[in-house]
Amino acid sequence: MRCFTILFFVFLIIPGKAHGQEFVYVNTDNLILRDRPEQEYMVFAILHAPCKLRVEHTDVGYNNNKAVEDKFYRVSYTFKDKKGIGHYTGGWVEKKYTVLDPSAIRLPGVDTSVQLSLDEISLIPYMGTYEDDPNEWNYRVYPYPMYKGGEHHFKTPAIRKRRYYVGSRGGCYYIGGTGKKVYVDGKYCKNVKRDRIKKTHPRK
Repeated sequence: MRCFTILFFVFLIIPGKAHGQEFVYVNTDNLILRDRPEQEYMVFAILHAPCKLRVEHTDVGYNNNKAVEDKFYRVSYTFKDKKGIGHYTGGWVEKKYTVLDPSAIRLPGVDTSVQLSLDEISLIPYMGTYEDDPNEWNYRVYPYPMYKGGEHHFKTPAIRKRRYYVGSRGGCYYIGGTGKKVYVDGKYCKNVKRDRIKKTHPRK
């Protein structure tokens, strides 16, 4: 039984002293570990029972936020990659998909002796700013009810028309969210004139 599927990118957080319940255990399959307890968020990993998670202090920005504290745990876990390098990773999970003791897990076929090991990790690609189209959070890729702990309904995304440019050597590109050129297939520039780029593209 796998413990979790982690995305290709890893975000590190500063350890905080655990409070109240020190550990919780995932009590479902496909539980979203997200970067923030808000309607828009980045999915860091997909957790599977019976992953053992350390409960951390709530981030400063959410202190005394009863709605957040009632619904979410801020959690962390550690693992070693194939090179033996240790990673400390964390985020937020919905409380209702966790239990305080592994003996309370009742999912069929779950080995509650498993907590977290590299053997349970499957890396999947990160679709980020430098792919052809996605400057959006990735949460829409993991919809409820197959994936738990995410929003059930999403805002309609704003439609943004990307502007393409032709470089001095004929390459086709657009300006990414970091202000750098992102080169794409030339088909996107088939109707773009080379003299369109005159150092007037937007900077961010």
